[in-house]
Amino acid sequence: MTKLIGRDVFRKIRILLLLVILAFLSVLLSAQDLTYVQGGVVRGPVDGKRVALVFTADSYGEGGEYILAELERKGIKASFFLTGNFLRRPEFRSLVEEMVKGGHYVGPHSDRHLLYCDWQDRQKTLVTGEEFLADLEANYEELARFGVDRSRARFFMPPYEWYNQQIVDWAATAGAIIVSFTPGLMTNADYTTPDMPGYRSSEKIYRQLLDYEASSASGLNGFIILVHLGVAPDRTDLFYFWLGRLIDDLRERGYSPVRIDELLSLGTAEKENGGLAPGAVEDRRIAAKDGLEAVSKIYKSGEKDKVSAGEAARPQRAGQKNDVPGGQPEAQETSDTVSEIPNFPLTRAWVGWNRGRTLGLAASGDRVLAVFDSPERLDLRLVALESGQSLTSFSLPAAEKAKLLAAQDGFWLVCDRKVYFIGTETGKAGDSSFELKDAPLAVSLSDAGTLILLFRKKLEGRNPKTGELLWARDLPAEATGPATASNSEMFIALASGEIASFDLRTGRQISRLNFRGEITGIQADSGNRLYLATASGHLVCFDLAKRKIRWKLKLAAQCLDFLLANGRYLYALTPGGILYKLKKSGGDILWWQTVPARPSYSPAIFGEEIIVTAGQILYGFNLNTGRKSSETVLSFEIKPDLVAANNLLLVGAYDYRQDLSLVYALKKEPRIIIRPSKESPQPAGRRVVFSVLADGWEKPRYEFYLRRGSGPELRVRKASTANTWTWLPAEPGEYTIGVRVFDKRLSKKAEIRYNITSLTGD
Repeated sequence: MTKLIGRDVFRKIRILLLLVILAFLSVLLSAQDLTYVQGGVVRGPVDGKRVALVFTADSYGEGGEYILAELERKGIKASFFLTGNFLRRPEFRSLVEEMVKGGHYVGPHSDRHLLYCDWQDRQKTLVTGEEFLADLEANYEELARFGVDRSRARFFMPPYEWYNQQIVDWAATAGAIIVSFTPGLMTNADYTTPDMPGYRSSEKIYRQLLDYEASSASGLNGFIILVHLGVAPDRTDLFYFWLGRLIDDLRERGYSPVRIDELLSLGTAEKENGGLAPGAVEDRRIAAKDGLEAVSKIYKSGEKDKVSAGEAARPQRAGQKNDVPGGQPEAQETSDTVSEIPNFPLTRAWVGWNRGRTLGLAASGDRVLAVFDSPERLDLRLVALESGQSLTSFSLPAAEKAKLLAAQDGFWLVCDRKVYFIGTETGKAGDSSFELKDAPLAVSLSDAGTLILLFRKKLEGRNPKTGELLWARDLPAEATGPATASNSEMFIALASGEIASFDLRTGRQISRLNFRGEITGIQADSGNRLYLATASGHLVCFDLAKRKIRWKLKLAAQCLDFLLANGRYLYALTPGGILYKLKKSGGDILWWQTVPARPSYSPAIFGEEIIVTAGQILYGFNLNTGRKSSETVLSFEIKPDLVAANNLLLVGAYDYRQDLSLVYALKKEPRIIIRPSKESPQPAGRRVVFSVLADGWEKPRYEFYLRRGSGPELRVRKASTANTWTWLPAEPGEYTIGVRVFDKRLSKKAEIRYNITSLTGD
């Protein structure tokens, strides 16, 4: 009996202590205007047009440099919630120091990015109070290494933004106030990748935000808008590069972006006095009365949270269908097999940014040179090919036109009538430069290294080191632009409908070929053949040795836009977006494919694909079958031609609203996706079919295995060519389903977690 009384007294004291802590924390907030979910603050006061831009980070932070630069450029203070994992990474140290120095709010996001609650049953806490508090304390210790005072970092955003009332109560005992993003927007889905059912593009995320603001009675007043500081390499459409647009549009609509503590009424004056302004405590107690009663009621009775914008959705993760707040419910898979053929996107090796429009990209050895245009000047940036690390940058006078060409040990840049050589080692434009009388139409290098300059009425050959004029020849008629070179000859399309050829060593004119039609494209190969695209839509193969047409095809109603030669094959692209693969020898069409959008720039061969650009999308088509094998969405519209260098594809993208250019280095990696026919969890006794989608293997074999909890791995199906496995679970529990995909060259594993409940299935 004494023990029971003691326990009851202890329980009452514990409840009273928690209520006192909650009361203390609540006086820091104008709680009558706040919105709660599970006891955590998810929205600030709705009576003012203020919002908080918050950024979270754990494993990734590649967007940090741009985000901080843009915030400084716009004069905005934001909030950053960082895990201990992030804070311990040496490569992110300078970013954190800049956040603190810049006057931004820097607060905890847990130490090890733990999952606090079950995904299906939110009230089921997965950590103990001791584990939670120790992890939070470790996060605060890491923040302290950067000079972040704990008393000024009370607001805590939980990992995954997924918590419950118990977590809120534990946080309160440590003096921390849990906050999370405001439900209603899609910005928290900016990390989703194309293989996820809940994937959202940056365009869709942004448009939904503007639509929500316009349709909601209170707009975005008090919103906590979450954006991730970095995302997985599988995502190439990077929403954080839309930050400049977002800030501009928010301001145009009358909103003021502020720090999270300012939004929740911990302003600058209060921070300077340890968190509360003089005389503020009494006023805040009166203002917080309703909020304190609401929090107390929630704690004591478990009453449903007061939420004005709807329950916050759990974060999305790979393989999980999940409705994004404000979006439409996702269609559910009902069949037992997954039959889709995925268009695996390319992945990021790195991405860089610069103000101005990208005029050109070129790769020489292990260096990349990017040229950006601005009204006042040209900006040049030399970076390492494999890492994207900036090595040097400099500016040149503005030019109307610029042409960039890779050489053996550097780059040639033609700016109107000025020609510069930039060495890969020095990265300076002063290595060699000279002036021309006219601006050239095209620039190329012969196999011998001679710099070839094509003008409207003449052709020049110059020394590639010094720019010294070696020879100059007048053209028999004006050049129209298309030109190509074989091992020793230069072929130039003329306004007269002729093709003139010149010896690249001496500049001597070799021949004039009359085709009596406008030439829109030329390709030469080493087999003494010339391939011509005409304005009438014909593709012509001309035998240079016999001086006659070998074959001729009509491929389009109008001109052919692009020709591309690769080995024994030729690829032709029409303005309407029809891609053809033909044999060079006889003109046989091996396959044709429709590009989903109008092509914009020259295609490129990359690995086993031909890449076609349209808008902000890279479409990849398998060279052998013509099937669309990849679809990669970038943040903005693609501008210059693609550059394939080693195992990377260099791509530029440009946003005119922000005058912002991105340079991507993309790569093709083997990918595996496991898709269950039914969503987890499922009851015991119900059949589930797991289908595997794999890319990057030749004649792959699949081996399935199963693991329960932390137990041993059990092989459930031997390796075979079948990419599905059917499971009839007998016992409830937490399982891991895995697959090993392999061929003669490569082996790789992938896993997903799957829960089985005790209820009996069909």
